[in-house]
Amino acid sequence: MEKSPDPRVQREMIRKIASLIPRETALNTVIHGTPSDCIEQVSNYAKEGCREFLLTLRRQLDYGQEMNATMARFFAEKVIRYFLEEYD
Repeated sequence: MEKSPDPRVQREMIRKIASLIPRETALNTVIHGTPSDCIEQVSNYAKEGCREFLLTLRRQLDYGQEMNATMARFFAEKVIRYFLEEYD
């Protein structure tokens, strides 16, 4: 896939490629679920030697910015805080 200078075209290309990935495979590559689920998944990656994560929350366009910020705070309080306390 070649990168497009137009972000809209690039997103559409990524969506097309993503639609070809089986759901179970996709779920095995992203952190998802309840806070406990997320903690377990991150812990499993850490046990395998992963020491850095790039956090990208799935943006819910129909929720609006306020709800997206609430989701980010919730993740920080329930998941990230666990690791800060665990490894402090």
